[in-house]
Amino acid sequence: MSQLVVQNRSLPAVSPDEAARLAAVYAHELLDTPAEPAFNAVVRAAAALTGAPVAFLGLLDADRLWFKAAVGLDSPQAEPAAAHAGQPLCLIDDLEADVSAAATALRAAAPGARSYAGVALVDEAGQLLGTLGVLSPQAQAFDAAAVQRLQDAAVLAGTALLAHYRAVSLARAAKADPVTGIADRRRFDEALDVELQYSMRTGEPFSVLSLSINGHRDIATGFGRAIADDVLREVARRLGHQVRVGDLLAHLGQAEFGIVMRHGAEAEAGALAARIETAMAEPVQLGDGESLGVSLSLGVGAYDDEVVSAAQLYSRAHRAQRLAAERLERRVNMVGKLLEAPALRLVAGRQVD
Repeated sequence: MSQLVVQNRSLPAVSPDEAARLAAVYAHELLDTPAEPAFNAVVRAAAALTGAPVAFLGLLDADRLWFKAAVGLDSPQAEPAAAHAGQPLCLIDDLEADVSAAATALRAAAPGARSYAGVALVDEAGQLLGTLGVLSPQAQAFDAAAVQRLQDAAVLAGTALLAHYRAVSLARAAKADPVTGIADRRRFDEALDVELQYSMRTGEPFSVLSLSINGHRDIATGFGRAIADDVLREVARRLGHQVRVGDLLAHLGQAEFGIVMRHGAEAEAGALAARIETAMAEPVQLGDGESLGVSLSLGVGAYDDEVVSAAQLYSRAHRAQRLAAERLERRVNMVGKLLEAPALRLVAGRQVD
């Protein structure tokens, strides 16, 4: 399965295995999305097949089990322990007597429930995506036959998840930037709008970064379009290594890039900017053995209560980026030499500072 991250969500420092699992979850682009008939049908089937009044299909995020579909539950999510991570099948005959973290989380999500059965949902690569679970007000409600029927329903859930992932992958491919292979402007705008709507509902902070390669037009003039495109791809690669799992990086056209940081306030955006500056300190190697020093101008727009539209927030970031660019000289540094725009002629005897 592709590890391209498309769901805009940040997370604390995690192990490489957990980062890969979260990338698989986010790649489905299901978290915080509206109800869909296919998943609702799976949950209703699980409830009917097992005789349970409560059922859910939950996706395991970094800090929650989010219910994509549910019957008999008021809460949209539960503590992540409710996903009983690492167990293909979880049976709890008496939630009141069980002191495990999973039982505690399930009791909080479904007060009055006494017994639970849950099946882990995994993708084709074996990454844990979430759980299909059912709860009953009676202790020991799920016998072997009921568990088998729940496992059958989990197969249907897996089919629905795979179909959704393939549809998302096709849509993603259609929106990929042809030069860099990362998200294009349309995906950036969609992600920014989704994140803004989420933050307006919840008050969660997030930030947008606007970035531009300084002197990129001069690179194209002096070295040719092929080299300029190579520079774009290398910048995209370096930026991709610095953004957090769940951040959306996009090529917005020409020499412009954008980043949407979910759950990222100004402090987190500043930390990302510092990582990007460090990553761009190394010259870009050209095909002829020369090295080209490339810098970025960067601006940040942080969401607050005064923001009323995605365009307004991006405009904040873009204005800050333009102010940063204006403080730079229009020149391109080559290692050991200084080339001046627009002709990129070598200035003899001058060295790069």
